[in-house]
Amino acid sequence: MAGKKPDRNAPSKFRLAGMGLELAGAVIGGCAIGWYVDYKFETRYGLMTGALIGIVGGMYNLIKQALKTIKDEQKRSDESKDAVDGDH
Repeated sequence: MAGKKPDRNAPSKFRLAGMGLELAGAVIGGCAIGWYVDYKFETRYGLMTGALIGIVGGMYNLIKQALKTIKDEQKRSDESKDAVDGDH
């Protein structure tokens, strides 16, 4: 493995994977809470409401983090471009 360059995109890949897991966690958490409400209070709409809240909350968080990731990547790209221009 000598001479292999490190993957500069690895941190952003892990960040994107983490965002997907957070979305799934929000949906699963919302469904679990909704199921409990249905079970405890013998309702019919807790699961659907919990799932909807989980999806909306998870998507909000995903979009917020994706925009931050794009901003960070642009900043990193601009810094590396400046470093290359400064070497000449």
